[in-house]
Amino acid sequence: MSSFFIFLKTKIILPIIIGISGLFGFPYIQKETTPPPPEPPEKIEVIDQSPKVASITPVKIKEETKIEVKTDATTVLKRETLAENEKEMLLDTDKVNTLVRSSVINIFCTTKSGGDFRPLCGSGIILSKGGIVLTNAHIGQYFLLRDYRVKDFLTCVGRTGSPAYPTYKLELVYLPDAWLTENAQKINDESPTGTGENDYAFVAIAGLISGNQSSNQNNIPYLEQEMENVFAPKTPVMLAAYPAGFLGGITIQKDLWLASSVSNIAQLFYFNDPEKIDLFSIDGNIISQKGASGGAVVSLKTGKLLGIITTATDAKTTGERELAAITLPYIKSQFEKSTGKTLASFLAEAPADLVAKFDNTLRAGLTEKLTKALDK
Repeated sequence: MSSFFIFLKTKIILPIIIGISGLFGFPYIQKETTPPPPEPPEKIEVIDQSPKVASITPVKIKEETKIEVKTDATTVLKRETLAENEKEMLLDTDKVNTLVRSSVINIFCTTKSGGDFRPLCGSGIILSKGGIVLTNAHIGQYFLLRDYRVKDFLTCVGRTGSPAYPTYKLELVYLPDAWLTENAQKINDESPTGTGENDYAFVAIAGLISGNQSSNQNNIPYLEQEMENVFAPKTPVMLAAYPAGFLGGITIQKDLWLASSVSNIAQLFYFNDPEKIDLFSIDGNIISQKGASGGAVVSLKTGKLLGIITTATDAKTTGERELAAITLPYIKSQFEKSTGKTLASFLAEAPADLVAKFDNTLRAGLTEKLTKALDK
């Protein structure tokens, strides 16, 4: 049985470079020597290899000059330029930064006795005033191991602030069966890989760590979501996550800081329908570290959440790495197709009701699928 990874695992396979994640590999973007037409975004293909990797042919856009920057984890990264958007009317970055940072949490899971797994550290984004949190499926799958072998084997909490401090109790309320069917067997892989397709999950804030259900839980900050197909290269964005690529285990537990950064959308991709944007890449920046999975990508034009970080390329420095994020319209479409309910109605439900529905319907089947793969 493999260890329960704290950090994103990195693996390079040439000529295809495999993406990385906290617990699940991400596809790298293969650069073309001759730029294809800018529309439509290129289709993401999966090829049969061992381990399975994704071959992505991107839309080639004009290369931007990489800007070397310095920052600390407590302040927003200020780039010298925002590409061609520099002259456009953008929102105040400080205000967007404050909003985004207040809506991103650190997801931190530990086991009752240590043993088989080490702690999991990732990020999540609060989407509703009730406390529904969006994260990656490769993080959410570990919530299914809550009672693995023994009751309350694994516990996950939501930490906020800098350094991250335990704030919320978390419970899984949705994870795509399609993702688990495709990826459950990879839980034992040292360096699992994939495309990022269906790599989303929802968890709910089920209470405060103190156990005091005070009025604070009724005033949880959250981000509005962009549900229209408005994605374009060079759009300036704000990113926020709890990256931990250069930190040791004790530091992650005691001194993990939230980081935020300004960057730009680079390239656009789709999984099946060329009329839709399902995934986009982001220029390298300080967020491009292990542990950024589940982080937020927010438009500096609208202040709305555009996507959730799900993949990253491999390079020696963060400035050379490209992140990739799946879009909110893609998540909405896949969720509604799979469940038959609207995402809006789902986010409007009380967290306690969603926890009960998930436990009474989907949890047992998903858990069995994952534990069978884990026990092989």
